[in-house]
Amino acid sequence: MTTKNLLVIATLIALLIPLERTILMSPSLSTSILNLPRMKFKGMEYINDNKNNLFIRISVRADKRYRARCSKCGSVASVNRNGFREARDAGAFGQIVYLHFEQREINCPHCGIRIEKLDFISPGARATKRFEESVAFLCRHMTISEVAQYFKLDWKTVKRIDKDYLLRTFEEISLDGLHVIGFDEVAKAKGHDYLTCVFDLRNNRLIRVLKGRKEASVAKFYEELGPERCKHIQAIAMDMWKPYFNAAMKYCPQAKIVYDKFHVIANYHKVID
Repeated sequence: MTTKNLLVIATLIALLIPLERTILMSPSLSTSILNLPRMKFKGMEYINDNKNNLFIRISVRADKRYRARCSKCGSVASVNRNGFREARDAGAFGQIVYLHFEQREINCPHCGIRIEKLDFISPGARATKRFEESVAFLCRHMTISEVAQYFKLDWKTVKRIDKDYLLRTFEEISLDGLHVIGFDEVAKAKGHDYLTCVFDLRNNRLIRVLKGRKEASVAKFYEELGPERCKHIQAIAMDMWKPYFNAAMKYCPQAKIVYDKFHVIANYHKVID
């Protein structure tokens, strides 16, 4: 019988034992099963806390065969002191799982005192990367409240995990090579709270989201674009919102202004009425 099968059987037995806390130890369990590189499995606990919440805690420690690396530059570094953290991990056996792991403080020759780099978790994160990926994936198809209910988390926690994951995953889009751009407003909340979306219309992609729809807000985009790139803008699509027009004339006077059909027709209807 394989080690993996033994672990499954031991966990199922633990689920049937009516104890507050059942400790399962299996030092021989390979971390390749857990997919935790450079770590050694130390033990697993099945816990029923005072609030009748059931979860599994898996404990791992650093594999001393590998040198510690800096979390900032990736360089090999000396260990300054040992430390332990706990983070939410992907579920197993239909149970919530927390990972109790060793993350050491290191002395990097280039960056000074840092924490060591671990491939399965980001510095300062309270959840493993694979758990964050699961949350972010469901957030594409479900509301934040529904995802929070599914993972038994606070909705603010789900929102933070999703936001942090997106910031790490998607790099800021380059503003090079723009020729035809468009501006459109979208209501953020009730009470005339707006965002301005900026599009690259040649490549059909969203490139920036600006706070507000005032001329000063749009001007920040043109300032980021810079004088040289502004000269290459050939056309700008927008509705008939005056601040958009004023900013375009100030920073890209050579560009053609293209008003969207909806607002043009709406104004014709006013004339007919």
